[in-house]
Amino acid sequence: MVTLKHPSGLVKEVPTGFSWTTFFFGAFVPLIRGWYSYAAIAVVAGMLTGGLAWFVYPFIINKHYAKFMLENGYVPSSELDMQKLVSMGVPVIAQAASSDVPAQQQESEAA
Repeated sequence: MVTLKHPSGLVKEVPTGFSWTTFFFGAFVPLIRGWYSYAAIAVVAGMLTGGLAWFVYPFIINKHYAKFMLENGYVPSSELDMQKLVSMGVPVIAQAASSDVPAQQQESEAA
């Protein structure tokens, strides 16, 4: 598990590695996580591949979910969490830097 924090104070734990939950429950996992676009993509890909996509998703969903959270302003809560994300192949530095952009935009809008 990796702990991510949002500037608003929300804290979420993101699972790492193989997702047994996705293996058994499929598209319900992104739906429960509030990740509706990925759930729709998963259903369509599953239908187009005759269900073969359901054997791939458990291997990749947690990495994609971590990227999704970082793109939406969450940052690793500790150095250990950052190292875990890097070991998963998630580009943490670029994502964390992009979370500073809205603050810069707010400063320029205030001027």
